Amino acid sequence: MTVRMTTRIRTKLDKIWNDVVAPTLDQQLLKDNVVPDRFLQYHKIRIISHDFKLSDTETTNLSLDPPVLFKPRPPSAVTDYPINPNGYEPGYLIGSDELKFLDFNPPANIENVLHTRWSPSNRGSWLSWYLANWALGRFPRRLPPHVISLGQLYNISPVIAPHPMLTEIFGFSGGYLHGKTWDTDIYEYNMTNAAGQKLFLPHTITISIQSSNGHNGSIIHGELASIVTAMRNRARQPTVWTPEDSDEEAESMTGGNQELPESELRFRTEKRFPVLMVSVVGPQHARIYYACMAGQELIIRQSELYSFEKQDIDLLNYFSCVLLSSPLKEREIVAT
Repeated sequence: MTVRMTTRIRTKLDKIWNDVVAPTLDQQLLKDNVVPDRFLQYHKIRIISHDFKLSDTETTNLSLDPPVLFKPRPPSAVTDYPINPNGYEPGYLIGSDELKFLDFNPPANIENVLHTRWSPSNRGSWLSWYLANWALGRFPRRLPPHVISLGQLYNISPVIAPHPMLTEIFGFSGGYLHGKTWDTDIYEYNMTNAAGQKLFLPHTITISIQSSNGHNGSIIHGELASIVTAMRNRARQPTVWTPEDSDEEAESMTGGNQELPESELRFRTEKRFPVLMVSVVGPQHARIYYACMAGQELIIRQSELYSFEKQDIDLLNYFSCVLLSSPLKEREIVAT
């Protein structure tokens, strides 16, 4: 991949991002804030239905066009370290009560669910918190000594400001008008090579929260914004960076991620900028996305919607295996 080609990919991501976060898109959105097909077609964005349960081997994923550069962990990666309800510190005020799964069961006489704790936004915030802690975070498990979470065990860390990927945060969250909101939790790999040197990977894992109901075969505005922002920010991530850079750029909501020379970019030869996203949507559902660039096209693979309206341990573990996926490296094709 030549520098000129990667420059065009970065320029394409900038164009998509600018139009996705522009207020003018709000006027074009369909019911439940679905992005219209004409917008996707204009920007060469393709949504492809995908069964991620079939994408569980490196060979399968790398053979796809474009390749899926993540491989879900096997079920044993989660089930070998079961939840431990007795693992809370004695005297902890909440304790094992926080492990309780809240089924979606609103009273039948509610006139407007948006005014209640059963709204997609409220249920989404809770379900994303529960999923993140089940898969990556604080729920106690029977883990090896000195390991606090599955995220740590599998070298996945949250991306929290200040961070070079977050010199621009506009697009990871938004809306706030007429009940349309979204937010994004971001994760990356925290890995080292055999010599103990930190590896910098372009892969990004996210959990997004949408205040709208989801529909199979369509993408919500906030879902697309979260994906594109992650890809665009990786494309513009600097190699040399200090926390002070974020302090200066934070003065403007869209003042960060200024265009840098190619030589100063962390992923200057990257052509995919792969993103794996679990999106939590209403009423209490979730789905899986994988996105990457394919030349000037943005390819987004989308799973069916999965219901979390009732507790389902197998489903929680499956989504955990996805969130804990290992990164794959695309095979280079050498011209002959």
